[in-house]
Amino acid sequence: MEGLSQIPKGASSPQNGAEEEAKRVAEEEMRRDMMATVLDTAARERLSRIALVSPERSRQIEAVLLRMAQSGQLRGRV
Repeated sequence: MEGLSQIPKGASSPQNGAEEEAKRVAEEEMRRDMMATVLDTAARERLSRIALVSPERSRQIEAVLLRMAQSGQLRGRV
């Protein structure tokens, strides 16, 4: 019974992992909503094509666009 008294250090990780996953999903959904408000349909299509070829480049473009939208540099849809 000695082995049962010792709790592994990672025992709470499934709950923490679920919380982190939920947070990541919420952030991803918020990012998509922001991109939908910033970009028109044609621009979203172009960005998705870029993501197929270079996902990292697509993330960089999204980050720039979101930063510009949050700072008020974008007045309308791109």
